[in-house]
Amino acid sequence: MNIESIDQSKFVAEHLNSRMDTLAANCNFSGTILLAHQGAVLFNKGYGYANLGTGELNQLNTAFRIASITKIFTSVAILKLLEQGHLQLNNKLSLYLSDFPRGDEITIHHLSSMTSGITNRMERIPFADQTKPINLTQLVNIIKQLKLEYEPGAKFNYSNLNYTILACIIEKVSGMSYAEFLHKYIFDPLGMRNSYVDDGSIKINQAIGYTLELGQLSPFKSPYDLSWAFGSGNIRSTSRDLFLFNNGLHNKILLNDELWNLMQTPIVQTGWDYWPQKGSSYGYGLVVNPNYNNELTLGHGGGIGSFSAYLFHFLSKNLNIVVLSNNDIFDLRSQEFFTNLEAIIFGEILDTQQ
Repeated sequence: MNIESIDQSKFVAEHLNSRMDTLAANCNFSGTILLAHQGAVLFNKGYGYANLGTGELNQLNTAFRIASITKIFTSVAILKLLEQGHLQLNNKLSLYLSDFPRGDEITIHHLSSMTSGITNRMERIPFADQTKPINLTQLVNIIKQLKLEYEPGAKFNYSNLNYTILACIIEKVSGMSYAEFLHKYIFDPLGMRNSYVDDGSIKINQAIGYTLELGQLSPFKSPYDLSWAFGSGNIRSTSRDLFLFNNGLHNKILLNDELWNLMQTPIVQTGWDYWPQKGSSYGYGLVVNPNYNNELTLGHGGGIGSFSAYLFHFLSKNLNIVVLSNNDIFDLRSQEFFTNLEAIIFGEILDTQQ
């Protein structure tokens, strides 16, 4: 089965499924979409192929690269270490990497909020062959060679490398690998059985990324190895596992009230002007949008190779949406897609559930 519907009402069976099928077809969508309300899944369905070569469809247990949603996990891990008394957000980077240039000016707060001044432009290192695997120590040593783009704390600048460094801090402080820490404190407690740090060792139930070449879908040939996205984009997960993760956050299972409130506090405006993150601010690993369809939303979106992913939560409605795609014909930033998704959510789901 590639569809889940906990609410077996005639509305869900006929109207919601039909509307979502039409939306997916019109947007050339391949992947999974989950809608949940008040902590219960209303809709979870797979579309398209996980593997065209074998004919394997996108199922509910198909693991997708979740791109920058990974940053939420990394941020939770940092705040978990804070909760355990192992670090403070104003700790200097030099405490963990003594030779990091200007590390005595950069704090964990700066890294978590994307205000460290660290660049996101890895192409500035000409000898860095990103098609080959790299370990975390090697990657951090390369980051050390990059000059800051601005003074720490001066402004927002989205950089994956902030979260690679945070992953390094997690390992140094906990004495565990990044993957081990996530399993112990996030994946396992929440029952996220199909989520893992993707190091290439797991091959089953994985979606392959596809792109359009000469009018046909072909496997996407990535210009970089996933290890270069360590801590910022190297997790695979499923729509249902991300639903469990979202519930774990909002029900304060993962973090206490104080730290959960801290994580979602807007720190700096992003300046992003594309849907659905237009007008947003950045917290600790969370995109905070106070005016998405006149609602406060929390979440994160991202893309890596031909994969795109989005997880967001409408707070006042207690509505959770997960979109995972393995086909770059589909545009995650498409205003058309999200406008139509909004119409389904606000025009039908919420009205029917009230």
